[in-house]
Amino acid sequence: MIATQDIQADQVVMSCAPYVWVPYEPQKQNVCAFCMRGVEAPVSEVPAEATPTEMDPAPLEPEAQTAPTTDAVNPELENVVILPATVPSVHPCSGCNQVWYCSEKCRENDVEHNYWECKALANFDIPWAKSYYGYCDDLVTDIRLLVRLMNKRKIEIDNGINEYEPEYGLLISNLSCYDQETLTGLLGIVQFANYVAPDEIGMDEEALLEVYCKHRVNMFGLWAVNGECLGYGVYPRGTSS
Repeated sequence: MIATQDIQADQVVMSCAPYVWVPYEPQKQNVCAFCMRGVEAPVSEVPAEATPTEMDPAPLEPEAQTAPTTDAVNPELENVVILPATVPSVHPCSGCNQVWYCSEKCRENDVEHNYWECKALANFDIPWAKSYYGYCDDLVTDIRLLVRLMNKRKIEIDNGINEYEPEYGLLISNLSCYDQETLTGLLGIVQFANYVAPDEIGMDEEALLEVYCKHRVNMFGLWAVNGECLGYGVYPRGTSS
């Protein structure tokens, strides 16, 4: 996107809704999972070492997996969406205890979560995944975003809607730029996301791998005015503009 004239402070250049978005794992108790507004006084601050960075995961094996290690930084952190509004507090979903809402209205309006995502997150033993597989907060967030995508795609299929293909068709994946070792590691995350997700919303591994690569290239960080990352969103229309 290139500006052809001066842009004034606080001027909205463009506006579009995300196709999918999720709270960043360390902040999930400090942000509403539906309206993505952060609480006025976060329960805990994000430590410096938890600043969002992308780590190339090791391949998922049936019984064991080595911890992912790399110093590469997420390219999507250059894409920023500021979320200025705050809320007094948030309350957990009673079904999965993995997402929080600022009001009963937001909880009821998050119909996508009430579909298969709630069940998937209830099945996602995050402390175990971090301990056994060495997953970091970034990879947990990546998995949750993939689950959100699979869930929304299933909702569209069941309702005779097809927004997923044209929306994600706008995005590049840079799949051919990864070496085989990296692709094997990314496939491990895809396999784990499919494992967590109920069978009803699972996707073909190769298709989901391409989705994951598209997320890595096109995600936007959702930031509070105080500089804290609250979550990630995928805005196909904004990215392709």
